[in-house]
Amino acid sequence: MRRSTIGWVSFGMLAVGAANWSVKGLFGHDLVAESLGGSRAFLARLVYTAVGIAGVYEAVRVMSSAMSPDPLEAFLEEAQPELATAMRD
Repeated sequence: MRRSTIGWVSFGMLAVGAANWSVKGLFGHDLVAESLGGSRAFLARLVYTAVGIAGVYEAVRVMSSAMSPDPLEAFLEEAQPELATAMRD
């Protein structure tokens, strides 16, 4: 599955958030806040908000992907129903 531009931006924001939380947990430093003028600064809050939106976007994307039928399973069901049944059991 190919990622759209918004998918790549979302992935990048999640990477920033994961790195920030890792450094915060290991060393007690909030890199976003320290880089952008404190945790109450507008730019830092903007980054925190973007990371949160990216997390929600990725969670919805993963859940919708998990709920949609598997194309291979649909193909097998049509081409060889007995094999598809055997794979489910």
